Amino acid sequence: MFARYRTLAVLVLAILVLPLAAADAEDVVLQPGSAAGQDTWVGANEPGTNHGNESAFYFGGYNGSEFRLYLRFDLSAYGPAVSVETAQLDLYMFSQNGFIYSYNYGVYAVEGAWSETGLNWSNQPACAADPVAVISGNDWHAQYGTWRTVPALEGLVQDWIDDPASNFGVVIKPVSGFYGYPQFWTCEYSNASLHPKLAFTTTAVDGGSATWGGVKELFR
Repeated sequence: MFARYRTLAVLVLAILVLPLAAADAEDVVLQPGSAAGQDTWVGANEPGTNHGNESAFYFGGYNGSEFRLYLRFDLSAYGPAVSVETAQLDLYMFSQNGFIYSYNYGVYAVEGAWSETGLNWSNQPACAADPVAVISGNDWHAQYGTWRTVPALEGLVQDWIDDPASNFGVVIKPVSGFYGYPQFWTCEYSNASLHPKLAFTTTAVDGGSATWGGVKELFR
């Protein structure tokens, strides 16, 4: 009888130990400068022009020319054992040309390689058919001098961490129609505190010494 109770107690203890594998959460903010940052924009009316060295970029369009904003963050410091709990993109909107209300803008995962100093409208890589997030022009219209946030990007950031070769960043472009364009500072801007940011929270999982295999051994 005593042996049975002792075995039951060990089993309960082992089960209680298993969930203790979760590590503390870590808050990460990536806000690179001009040397490490990768962001630019392209315009349909300038098919061969690169804007990688400019301090501002845009999405939307004007006078029939569509603008698309590209950016990518280096996540190579984070391994596949990391679980991404939350993630968001922050852009500092300093001005706006025309109006953007009544229009939506999609955030799409890019599916091919590009470089900040080589990208133009004519050589854009393909992107996903469906956006990972949609920006409402009604919400962002005329929000001068403020940070604008694209939330709920944890799935995309998790994919990039799990498979670094798939990280080609994102492109933000009109979903359907445009008339104006918001203006944001890039990583080339002189005030580093206003550069684009990728903020996310991670937890690392450590399997520890307690496993179901070890629990099974208790009953042999």
